[in-house]
This record gives sequence, C-alpha cells and structure tokens, in this order.
Amino acid sequence: ELDAVGDDHDAEYRRRLVTLGQRVRVEMLSGDLLGTAVDVLDDGRLVVRPDGGAQGGADVVAVDTGDVVHLRPDDRG
Repeated sequence: ELDAVGDDHDAEYRRRLVTLGQRVRVEMLSGDLLGTAVDVLDDGRLVVRPDGGAQGGADVVAVDTGDVVHLRPDDRG
C-alpha cells in the first residue's frame, strides 16, 4: 500500500500511525517513560514528550527499545 504514495512514504507512515498524539507509557529496562508520542524518526525511533516537561535535560526523548502502551486520557500510568 505504501508503494502507491510514491516518494512520500515517511509522511504517509506518520499519518497512519495511530500512536502519534496519544498518551503513552513506554516500558523500558531503565524504567517507564510517561508522555505523549509526538513523532517517529527516519530510523524508526518513537519520539515522546515526557509528562511534566524535560527529562534528563531533553524536551523530548527518542525511544529505540521498549514496549509502548497506549493510555486512556485520564490514565496517569
């Protein structure tokens, strides 16, 4: 299906990715990350804006490994 969109695969992938814009919990070995999924990088990493602002000095975190759980709007983790 993505072959039909020509050279704009990335934009079409982002458009179809239901995770973007959703509150998520990313379960990683280093601990859980709660926030909003805001983008996906060209290399496939999910970009999350942590709840409560910057985490470790970064406004967003690029996640390369972890289980992503979609949260309900009122679910805090």
